[in-house]
Amino acid sequence: MTLVEELQREIERWMSSRRNGNLSVLSRLTGVSYPTLRRIMQAEFTPNLETVMQVVSIILDDKQGRVFLCRHFPDFAPIFKKQEEVGYRMLNLAGLLQTLTKEEFMVFNLASGQGVTMARLHQKLGQQADFAIARLTAADLIEVQGEVVKTKIKNVSLTNIEEVLHHMTLAISCFDRERVNDYGSQYGIFSDRLNQEGIEAAHTAMLEAKKKLVEVFTDPKYFGDELYITVLSSSYMD
Repeated sequence: MTLVEELQREIERWMSSRRNGNLSVLSRLTGVSYPTLRRIMQAEFTPNLETVMQVVSIILDDKQGRVFLCRHFPDFAPIFKKQEEVGYRMLNLAGLLQTLTKEEFMVFNLASGQGVTMARLHQKLGQQADFAIARLTAADLIEVQGEVVKTKIKNVSLTNIEEVLHHMTLAISCFDRERVNDYGSQYGIFSDRLNQEGIEAAHTAMLEAKKKLVEVFTDPKYFGDELYITVLSSSYMD
């Protein structure tokens, strides 16, 4: 069975298993345009790896998705298998995670670890919490266990620059203004014209900060209950 044939079959299976399963819904969940999905279903072209990953991350569970990708993209099989070994979920990185709303971003992050209660989500987000939960649940990123919402993911790795920048924007939009200058709520912005030596010095400072933050975020002795997020960014403006 060719890539397109198997993809068509799995898309059909996904749509038939859902009350509102159709290409329009799948397009919203995956970030793949409706015309592209329609062309796949009509066997008009063979999609590339990125498009296939976007689709299978929604229509198949993690294990099935990896098997599918390894079968049709054998050159990338070692990468997928390595990610599985270290606990990374195969995510719809170029689709759903690039289009998360602020509310969905908050639910997705608050549901990490031991999870978050429905009452807490409604306290922070009101009715918007229900819409966010529905979309994230449909994408198999979270699950509701009684009154607790939890992620179904152990680790998340964002590598596409658009994904990273989108999540950085969302993180800043969630800044806690009620706890400004607390240990966990720091902010600052620096801008000036620098020579090459100055740029290299700033680069070194950023790398050192990133290294220390990685050590903190990966050391079990620091794991706890407070949800904490840090954003680092530098760029040329001219």
